Amino acid sequence: MVDDVRIVQEIRSVINELQQQEEGYEYLVVLSYVELMVLIYRYVSRHAFPPDMNSILQEAVMYLRQHYSADVAMADVAAHTGVSERYLRKLFAREFHLSPLGYLQRIRIDKAVELLKNTELSVKEVAYLCGYHSPQYFAHVFKQYSGIRPQEIGRGRKQE
Repeated sequence: MVDDVRIVQEIRSVINELQQQEEGYEYLVVLSYVELMVLIYRYVSRHAFPPDMNSILQEAVMYLRQHYSADVAMADVAAHTGVSERYLRKLFAREFHLSPLGYLQRIRIDKAVELLKNTELSVKEVAYLCGYHSPQYFAHVFKQYSGIRPQEIGRGRKQE
């Protein structure tokens, strides 16, 4: 989500420079183009699947990435992929050394880090956007995964 925002912001920056055409704008457009290519490359790298990944696992990961902000149960993911919860757990353990819900937590924390770094949203707002019903539980999980408190990312943000 935040990758998308940064890409859109960079495109807007290029458009703005092209419209204003202030001195040296050509250089800024070229630099922005390079930055845009790097952002797109990173986005594609993060969202692409390894060629040998099981198609059921790919479908499950896509489902988790698309629904990370909602209440997701193992039964939902299993039903979406058409396999049993047990088989799904086995696939995730083999590929990621995590349960499907552990993988979901990782997605949520990664998204939270992006939001905290790149937006002015409060920790509470980020918690809710990332699928947590309790900011306190979010802070606990965040610290467990990252080793720091969410408030330590992106200084100067709203605390509520």
